[in-house]
Amino acid sequence: MKHTGNFQPGAAGVLKFRKTSPMAKCALMIAMQKIRLLIVDNHENVRRLLVARLARDPQFEIVGDAPNIASALEVVKISEPHMVLIDPSVENAVGFTTLQQFLAMLPGVVIVALIAVADTAQQMALKKVGVHRVLIKGMSSNHLIQSLVEIADLSTQHPDTLD
Repeated sequence: MKHTGNFQPGAAGVLKFRKTSPMAKCALMIAMQKIRLLIVDNHENVRRLLVARLARDPQFEIVGDAPNIASALEVVKISEPHMVLIDPSVENAVGFTTLQQFLAMLPGVVIVALIAVADTAQQMALKKVGVHRVLIKGMSSNHLIQSLVEIADLSTQHPDTLD
């Protein structure tokens, strides 16, 4: 029996999961259901707009929104998101120490930073602390939805590429 991906033959040809990374487990969950999304942005109007834009799409379940990392941690404890869409400037800090600590608490969760300006150095720094993808604020609703779905799809097809 030939096997590929996260499955391997077990006794009597029964398929079983091999040990997978947290990202691979999250990817499988995303493939089986709606994308559970947490939105973190310190601007209330931006959060409301993002929730309104994304809640209309049946591919997403908005599990919460938060103005800062401390509030986001409370939402994460009860909601178990698949993906976090975060403005990395929520803490108004120089550097990304707080963001890095937050991301370390979310193994297996796809992290997407939403930044105001396309800054290559900032994008590189965000990837270094654990952000999986960086998107630019101001894109159309359709483009944002398409980008998030593509990121979720990539995480299901090639989860270790996001680690």
